[in-house]
Amino acid sequence: MPPVESEADRASFFDASEFGQIAEIRGVEIEGYFDEATEFLDGVAPVSVQSTNPQFQCSTAELPKDIAEGEPINVTRTDGTVFAGEVVTAEPDGFGLTLLTLQNNG
Repeated sequence: MPPVESEADRASFFDASEFGQIAEIRGVEIEGYFDEATEFLDGVAPVSVQSTNPQFQCSTAELPKDIAEGEPINVTRTDGTVFAGEVVTAEPDGFGLTLLTLQNNG
């Protein structure tokens, strides 16, 4: 069964001039969607601990084929600041997209 959408359809969701952000991996710019959701963790300490779970989702075809844990990544946020981190996991979804779970280096 052919995919529901084309590579061009998926790319439109990551267009940095509209919804997406730009990540830099090995000097190559990749458009994708960056999310730094804040979460509060209870039961870890006497008070709630605030954490973020940074992720970057993009087209699998845009990523280096041998991307691995520890790969440096910089993502330009929508406000122009830069997230500097590294890849913790790379999870392809089997439909042409990959979710990178990230760790902040700062």
